[in-house]
Amino acid sequence: MSTSSQIQFKNKKGESILIYKHSDGDPERMVPEIREFLEWNKGRNNDLEYTAANYIFWGKTRDMDPKLGYGICTDKQLNPTVDYAYKVNIETKEIETFMTEQGSGPINIIWTKVKEWSDK
Repeated sequence: MSTSSQIQFKNKKGESILIYKHSDGDPERMVPEIREFLEWNKGRNNDLEYTAANYIFWGKTRDMDPKLGYGICTDKQLNPTVDYAYKVNIETKEIETFMTEQGSGPINIIWTKVKEWSDK
């Protein structure tokens, strides 16, 4: 069974873009992966749209089947059916990690952990 996740890239204006990742979404993989991506994307991490688009491109070029695995979410709400959610603030340089309960209602946060990254 896959471990699904959502990654929300956000800026200080409150704007955000949500990306869905179908598998390998556990924090032990995702936090290092997000950090590696942000290093790869250096120079564009201040632009919300480019950061989100580049994350999908970067992820698909690394996966075995580029047709699978990633999607753009149409609403601004975290999906309660994913296992983990990540909020990446491109300006404060924080990665928040959320573990969710499976269900059909609003997302239930079990724990929160903040990770920091540097784009310098």
